[in-house]
Amino acid sequence: MKLIAIQAPTSSKDAALLGQIYHLRARVVADRLAWNVSRSNGRERDQFDEIEPTYILALADRGY
Repeated sequence: MKLIAIQAPTSSKDAALLGQIYHLRARVVADRLAWNVSRSNGRERDQFDEIEPTYILALADRGY
């Protein structure tokens, strides 16, 4: 397992990983937990994403 931190995407790879986070969040929060959140293009983002948080990702050894 590999841990990485992304604050502001500095590469297309970072941007793609953040996109996957937003998709996963939509699936978990909206679909699985049935919370009433807004989605755009299958992604869930909120006001906290606008303040450039640091995202900590755990990536499987088999790739991402």
